[in-house]
Amino acid sequence: MAKIPIQYEPVCLKGKIIPSNLLITISLDQHSKKYGRFTAYCYPYNVFFFSYDIAVLHLASSATINSYVKLANLPSDGAVLANNYNCIISGWGRTSTGGSLPSILQQAPLPVVAHSTCSTSSYWGTTVKTTMVCAGGNGVQAGCNGDSGGPLNCAVNGVYQVHGVTSFVSSLGCNAYLKPTVFTRVSAYISWINSVSSTSL
Repeated sequence: MAKIPIQYEPVCLKGKIIPSNLLITISLDQHSKKYGRFTAYCYPYNVFFFSYDIAVLHLASSATINSYVKLANLPSDGAVLANNYNCIISGWGRTSTGGSLPSILQQAPLPVVAHSTCSTSSYWGTTVKTTMVCAGGNGVQAGCNGDSGGPLNCAVNGVYQVHGVTSFVSSLGCNAYLKPTVFTRVSAYISWINSVSSTSL
């Protein structure tokens, strides 16, 4: 079986610069570590299967909610969206393979690709697990390097929910045809998110 090359920056695997210019360094086991302005909780990561690429950050102080900063809505536990369900990726990643970084936040429509399709050999094959969401793959719109950790927002009953956390794209190019952007499926981790969210700091 041929290996599919991917461009991958796991949130919980290595140091990653975030907008506050703090360096996050998290090992491969589940734990929490204080970093001054927040505490990071990482789901136990499986380096061999590109699985469980998700973290929860506890801010040291409450964010100021305003017209630019709002609380995200999470999907229901175990929710799986139908094939071609319309979603939107947003992020600060490159605007094309090898391209420049944007000066303003970018967004693009990405329809969901059902796991039964995305896990076929024409797409991602066995690289894609049931704890992931595929979206896009039309060869035009896609996530790219620098979008990792950003949201895939999907409107359900008129309310946008974060159904995915951007995880990886193909090393053949960010917008490679039949290689949708792959996201961690948030609904697979609701119990864990609720558990660490109630943890006393």
